[in-house]
Formats: sequence, C-alpha cells, structure tokens
Amino acid sequence: MNSAPIRKALREFSYQVYEKALPLILVFSVATLEKFLRSIWEERFGAIEKNLKRVFSDPKEFVQALKQRVQKEMGPLTSKANAVAMKRHVLLHKGGVVDPDALEVFREASILDVKLGEKLKLTAESVERDMNTILEFAKKVKEVIYFDSETAEANE
Repeated sequence: MNSAPIRKALREFSYQVYEKALPLILVFSVATLEKFLRSIWEERFGAIEKNLKRVFSDPKEFVQALKQRVQKEMGPLTSKANAVAMKRHVLLHKGGVVDPDALEVFREASILDVKLGEKLKLTAESVERDMNTILEFAKKVKEVIYFDSETAEANE
C-alpha cells in the first residue's frame, strides 16, 4: 500500500492549520494583554476615565498614561510590546499587509525583516518571541504599578 498520498495530504492539512493558527494565537495574546492592563489599572487606580479607554490597546500610550500616575519609566520593552500590538492591528485591520505606520513601529522596536506593502510572515518562533514579550511587558507593568503602592505603604 502506498501511503505517500496520505502523508502528503496530512502534511498539507497540518501546514494549513499552522498557517491559520499563528495569527489567531498572536491576536488572542494581545487581547489578553489588553484585558490584563485594564484589570490591573482598575485594581490599582479605580475606574478607567473616559479619555483612557483606548490606551490599553496601545502599549506605548499605556506607558505614557502610567508614567503620569507613578512617575516611573518602563524602558525599551515598551517599543517591543507596541510592535506586537501593531502586528495584531495589521492582522485584523490591514489584511496582514504592513503599512507606513506599522513599519515605523516595527523599526522603533528594531524589527528589520519586514517591508512596506508586504504581508507579515509569522513563524512559530516569532509568535513565541512575541508571546514572551507580552509576558515580560505584563510583569514589568505589574512591578511598576505595585512598586509605587508598596513604597507608599512602607512609608506609612
């Protein structure tokens, strides 16, 4: 019995699943980060003011709003997290094609392997790196937000 056609069909099917799953994983990861940022903000500072509603989907804007509250810097991790959020934006709103705004954000994060007008190329490795960036960013946000409250409590 020749199993080559079955192996070929399975390989093609696996590739199709892989190709569809990577963008979904990235989009879900960024959505989870947004939910985390909202939750931690509400927990620490209370209700979210109307003018801050959209900053949770843009790590760079979020960090600026956070800095106004706690006067602490987040560092270069912000541009990397912002690039991951931009990838989500490009996937959902630009058909996966890199536009000038996205290219600028990617360059700020030292992502040099994308070109204007080209589709984003996601690999398991790049999505894993992006997920690790999101995790590191979330940990840093938590540290910055609660550092301020711990300092205040220690001084009381």
